[in-house]
Parts: sequence; structure tokens; C-alpha cells
Amino acid sequence: EIIMVSDRFTFEQRDFTLDRIRGLFAHSRDLIEPDDMAYLFATGKSELEIRNALTLYLHRNLEPSQHALREWKRHDLAVLDSSGQPMLIIEGKVWSHTDVLTSKKLLVGEKSIKTALENDIQKLADSKKKHPNVRCFITIILFSIDVTGSTADIKSSEIVKYEALHRRGMKKCKSINKLQDEGRAALRDFLDDYGQTMFLPMWSGVYHGMEVSSEVLILEPHFGKKTSN
Repeated sequence: EIIMVSDRFTFEQRDFTLDRIRGLFAHSRDLIEPDDMAYLFATGKSELEIRNALTLYLHRNLEPSQHALREWKRHDLAVLDSSGQPMLIIEGKVWSHTDVLTSKKLLVGEKSIKTALENDIQKLADSKKKHPNVRCFITIILFSIDVTGSTADIKSSEIVKYEALHRRGMKKCKSINKLQDEGRAALRDFLDDYGQTMFLPMWSGVYHGMEVSSEVLILEPHFGKKTSN
């Protein structure tokens, strides 16, 4: 298990299970207030804030011989051991539930979720060839905004990025809970071909009366399996 050193911990290679990565996300969630995160999701891309929360949690809590790094050799996040070898690599993406429920966005073309995922898996596979013991994960944050609930003086399209996308999802599913449930189920089905997944609710906050809700799906890819073309 994790060895405690003056309230800090040291990872052993066997610690990097899906369940443990889920636990790291649960801890990092507390570093950003839900309403602040609602604002960040509503007003732009949020990959960096989410990754920063996770690496800050690791940086604060890892014993000094291990290092949590952002942007390590083109990977989003890595934990290196005392000899500078990677123990853990994580690639992260953020999509909306509506993106997942749009089959073209999910499956078709260079900008699709499928292409992004397979590119990340390939990147991880390349690093695993050089570092056979490294554990690799892909994290996908899904979020939705109930743009129908806005209390702002100006139009929600003025203050919410991708407002039309979220509106389309709300129109299709009628409620944010149903939108989340359907998006999560669709993504889990899709990811089944690539490896094992775990799910964790993340932030649920409010921005100008609009509920903003997010969750993470953590994938441990099966590198032995060839990805479909």
C-alpha cells in the first residue's frame, strides 16, 4: 500500500490501479469550488484547470523523491520516480455529454472523440515501449450546462461558450440528469472496446442560474488489443 512519510506519500508501482486514480481525482476535486468550476466550464475550455488541480494535489502530497509533472514529453501529466523514470502517465480530454451523443462527433473524422482517443492511446503505447513498467490512463471529463435556466441579464449565448451545443443536448434530453446519464452510458459503451473504465462524479455548481455538472471517466487502455480503424 502507500507508504506514509510525514503525511506525504510515496507511490509504489502497484498503487496505480483504476481505483487509485479515481481516488486522486476525488481528492483533486476539492481544490476548486464547484461554482468556480461551473464558471470555468461555461466560459471556455477547462482541460488545464482540471489537470492543474490533479498535479497540485500530487505535488503537495508526494514525498520529495517523486515528481508530478505537467507536459512531460508531450504527455499531459506524469509521475517520475527518484531516477527520473515515469511510473504513471495520464492523458486528459474534456468533452460535453452532447458531443458524445452526436454520433458524427463521436466517431467521424479528424476532430472526433474516437480519433482523439486513438491518438492518445498511440502516444501512450509509444512511451510504454520505452518504459515497459509505466502505467497509463486516459481521463475523459464530460460536462453539461443547463442553459435553459439562465438568470443573467444578457443572452446565455453571450456568456456561455458552445451555448448552442448545450442547448441542443437539453432539448434532446429535457433534463440535465437525463443528458448526463445518456452521455455517460454512450461513452462507457464506446470505451468498452479500448479497455477498462471507472466513473466518478466531479463538480456540480451554478453559473448565473445555470446548473453545470461534470464527471470523469477513467480508462486504462488494453495495449494488446488493436484499435479499430
